[in-house]
Amino acid sequence: MGVSFQLVDDMLDFTAARSDLGKPVMADLREGRITLPIILLLKRLDRGTRNRLAEVASSGRFDAISEEEVITMIRTSGVLDEVRRRAHQYSDAAIQQTESLPKGPERDALILASEMLLDRGV
Repeated sequence: MGVSFQLVDDMLDFTAARSDLGKPVMADLREGRITLPIILLLKRLDRGTRNRLAEVASSGRFDAISEEEVITMIRTSGVLDEVRRRAHQYSDAAIQQTESLPKGPERDALILASEMLLDRGV
């Protein structure tokens, strides 16, 4: 469930408004953290664009490439669909693990939490 939560959080860094996140959009990239959306995107870019994107991660500044370019690439490349699919897989696996727990409100809460966290990325 934790991995699913993190993947949704990584997507939100590129899809949510600053007011929804409570932090600047693309904060992870600015701070040099390379999340799964960026890893998947890098594989789809030519060398020059990869280098410009890497410059943001190393400097924390959008001098070599604009924020709008990065968001457009993320949103049009299919990367978010792939991250969303993986988040669903982890959530489904977490729900499957609850089958070994006794039925009750605690188990129901874990299942509900696993399902609800996916709604954050919609």
